[in-house]
Amino acid sequence: SREPRSADCLALTDMVTLKIDHDDYRQLLSEKPSIAQGVIRVLSGRLSDTMKQIQQRRKALGES
Repeated sequence: SREPRSADCLALTDMVTLKIDHDDYRQLLSEKPSIAQGVIRVLSGRLSDTMKQIQQRRKALGES
């Protein structure tokens, strides 16, 4: 979706950030499959962690 996204973070040291617009991001993923694979790895790991948390909470509540 092209809805605006935002995130907050706190850096412990000085840092340089980069903002990539939607079309440039899509082009980057298309031109650099290794970056796309890295993004997929991170997202699938987050999904797996979230599913584990849901299962643990269901178990704690006595649900299946």
